[in-house]
Amino acid sequence: MKVAEGSIAELQSEVGTLRSQVAQATSTVGRLEERLGDAEGRSRRNNIRLLGFWERAEGLAVESFVESWIKDVLQLVGLCRMFVVEHAHRALVAPPQPGAPPRAIFTRLLNYKEWDCILRTARESARVIYENCKISIYPDYTNKVQNSRKGFMEFKAKLRAMNIRFMLLYPAHLKVLSGGKSYFFERPEEVWRWLEMWDKVAPGRPEGSGGAPRRASGSGSPAWRSHGSGRLVETFHRVEIQRDGTMAVVPVDSDRGTVLECNLEVGGDAEIT
Repeated sequence: MKVAEGSIAELQSEVGTLRSQVAQATSTVGRLEERLGDAEGRSRRNNIRLLGFWERAEGLAVESFVESWIKDVLQLVGLCRMFVVEHAHRALVAPPQPGAPPRAIFTRLLNYKEWDCILRTARESARVIYENCKISIYPDYTNKVQNSRKGFMEFKAKLRAMNIRFMLLYPAHLKVLSGGKSYFFERPEEVWRWLEMWDKVAPGRPEGSGGAPRRASGSGSPAWRSHGSGRLVETFHRVEIQRDGTMAVVPVDSDRGTVLECNLEVGGDAEIT
């Protein structure tokens, strides 16, 4: 009996040790996955995706085709004279069937400033055309980042309809500017709660009023406050869902984004990294 009890105690000790090792290994793998995802995202920092070019439009020299199209069609002022496309290729999947959308062209640029200039110009242009085909230009994000950003798609459309300004920040954070305040959302469900609170506070409010939900009593600090140096510091607000299901709006002082706020159009969607 004593031998059996000793064996059981020894096994329990070994199981506890193994559980601790598994937990430690799981934590290490999680950290490594985060670092790997960050490294992959940084490696794509100068990449863009071109959608809409019909198959074989680029011919055999894909890089030369993309270079000449960007220079001639977009007519970018910010491009340097030595603008070069380092590499370009179609998506590595089977060619589509007749009538199906064409494959994307993935393009890598040498200069990050040119990457930013191309995306900004494409965003500001009403329509980008190639032989009567609409061309869309997007950053080349990882699959994880793309899936996270897709979660905010329906909210972006709703915010546009409500005439509320917003930005989708990298990797997947929605910033909403409403009622003189800035709100940050890290999860789509947080946006749902914020919009529900907005509707309860202002039922029947006409679209385009640009209002914002009221905050709890005692939280009426202005969106802009005077800094000691005389400059204005914006007070951002991060929206968080508590464990009990309630929502808290946490003010966070920051000096960033003041110039961008002045230039952002209503209903705009800025891609910022």
